[in-house]
Amino acid sequence: GAEPLLNVNTSAELARAGFEAFNRGDLETVLGLLDPEVEIHSVGEMGEEGTYHGHEGYLEWTSIWLDAWDEFTVELTEIEEVDESNVLIHSRQRGRGKGSGLEVEQYGVYLFTIRNGLATRLHLYADRESALAAARS
Repeated sequence: GAEPLLNVNTSAELARAGFEAFNRGDLETVLGLLDPEVEIHSVGEMGEEGTYHGHEGYLEWTSIWLDAWDEFTVELTEIEEVDESNVLIHSRQRGRGKGSGLEVEQYGVYLFTIRNGLATRLHLYADRESALAAARS
């Protein structure tokens, strides 16, 4: 298979590297951390509801999301390792609406499932309980 782009030893490190790259606008690095068959899923409460697949799906999901914002950043507030392949990222997301200029802040929990150094699942939930249930399914 493909060699992981960054040498990250733990799921937590991979997730952290991914968010740092996202906040820099470095989608190439983000894609390097995602499995080619990655499953992207977001719940309705978080905005862009739906399920997307692969690198194309990630780029589609991200572009729909970023099109709504002039500025958007994700701050990691806590990294919680569920088991060796699942990690929950508690985050505070901040954005400024395109057009409206409205400042928005929301809490979200990302679920990353990591296999062979790449993320195979990247899900976004509004609360820890939902993310945890998905990690265990």
